[in-house]
Amino acid sequence: MKLKSLSSLGNLSFILGITCFYFLYSNNSILPVSTLKTLFYIFGGLGILLNLLQVKEEGLENFNMLHWIGTLLVFIGLVGKTAHVSQLIYLIYGGLAVIGISYFYNPFSKKESNSDLLDD
Repeated sequence: MKLKSLSSLGNLSFILGITCFYFLYSNNSILPVSTLKTLFYIFGGLGILLNLLQVKEEGLENFNMLHWIGTLLVFIGLVGKTAHVSQLIYLIYGGLAVIGISYFYNPFSKKESNSDLLDD
């Protein structure tokens, strides 16, 4: 499968999962609660899996692993929220902080050294 379509499917799956979570905790539920929970688990897990498979095709040098770890933490926290574990709200906040940091800093990327500019 092409990288563009794999990334698009992962993003679409995340959007559907978050939409299911929104309807799960709003008063405008369009489906039964058990169905929304199941769809949230399926779409969220599929989104994380597809983004991990993207690493296999793209390679680690172009993948922000810190962002993926933050997304995984947020997903685990939201799964805990659906199971009514109140302490996992801190995991959601921590995951969101990691995602925010990942936009500015990627510790897993390789630094390119340009030693050809100056010859000593």
